[in-house]
Amino acid sequence: MDLSNLPDNVLLDILDKLDTREAVRCSVLSRRWRRVPGMLPNIKLDVDSSFEHDDDGFTSTLSDAARNNYAMVGAVQSLLSRESRHDIRRLDLSFFSREESVGIIHAIDDTDRVKQGRRLLHCFDAYPRVFVGLTRLHLEFVTVHGPRFSDLIAACEQLIKLCLVYCDFGKETTLTIRHEQL
Repeated sequence: MDLSNLPDNVLLDILDKLDTREAVRCSVLSRRWRRVPGMLPNIKLDVDSSFEHDDDGFTSTLSDAARNNYAMVGAVQSLLSRESRHDIRRLDLSFFSREESVGIIHAIDDTDRVKQGRRLLHCFDAYPRVFVGLTRLHLEFVTVHGPRFSDLIAACEQLIKLCLVYCDFGKETTLTIRHEQL
């Protein structure tokens, strides 16, 4: 049997046994496998792993540790920004606590916000009548892009209090909320 013909769950079981970096490298083997890094259920990256660096021909002022830390930030951001992201069962990251490491925290935070937004919209789509009776809605760390959030708020006919804390509705999105009771 050809590896390319394996079902996704079998392919992921095989790749999950590899080091995360090796599993990501396998994504170049075929078009179908390009989405594999975004589907990995267990991600383990260690800053002490040898990251490949492009030699720019100049003497770098950064230590190997700092270069590895920058590479680690890029790897985490790339892995967690995949659009086909499934739930992550385990996320093990080892990195130096330095200024550039904040990019890792932002990548994790953004992934969690998107997941929360998807859950919210899934609940809204599955149980729209529940939202009709809501009087208060408090959302924290949620990302919902596009006009769907305005539709959700409009469906909350009894809403008298709305609280949004660290929510993201997209860079180009103008949030329009029209509600008689707010």
